[in-house]
Amino acid sequence: MVPFALIVLIAGIGAFFEGVSGFFVGGGIGFVSVMMVGWVVGKVQGGMLPRRVRDETATDFIAEYPELIKSAYPTLSAYQAKEEIGKLLNSMFQKANSHNHSIDVTNAGNPNVFIPSALQIARNQQSEIGVELAEELVRFVERHHLWYGR
Repeated sequence: MVPFALIVLIAGIGAFFEGVSGFFVGGGIGFVSVMMVGWVVGKVQGGMLPRRVRDETATDFIAEYPELIKSAYPTLSAYQAKEEIGKLLNSMFQKANSHNHSIDVTNAGNPNVFIPSALQIARNQQSEIGVELAEELVRFVERHHLWYGR
């Protein structure tokens, strides 16, 4: 909601000073500004999902399922496996954000939006062990204290 409000505000300021052409130029400037702010926030957070949530969830998942991690990523170190789990979580959140039919991007974290989207990502993994790991990750997220757990 905030990005659209910022675009309209900048377009309105442009229209106030330059008329119709100012509206379109201001809208373009507003759009570019929103994109730049989004890019910076994404870099600071390390992706769509806040870095703390992603890292702690991945660390806790690896600690709870060491054998599954070892069978899914036999050649990776624990740190590298954590990075892969973090990427998987981020892709699940991105899918949920694209399936979010609300203007409010925080709605992607809603379990009614996130879980079905995450399961789609899980079922599209390239290997059987990848599917098993991703589905277990979704079940883990459902009960994790930073997500929906109690």
